[in-house]
Amino acid sequence: MIREAIARVSSGTDLTPAEAMGVMEEIMQGTATPAQIGGFLTALR
Repeated sequence: MIREAIARVSSGTDLTPAEAMGVMEEIMQGTATPAQIGGFLTALR
């Protein structure tokens, strides 16, 4: 989920509420790597 979200946000596409929730669940559950979290946060910029 987070890999797809990084690609979508990097291309300028907004995430749906369900996608954003899925990403946050991965982050909070610890399944996303630190590199993925950093990439996601950078893409949001």
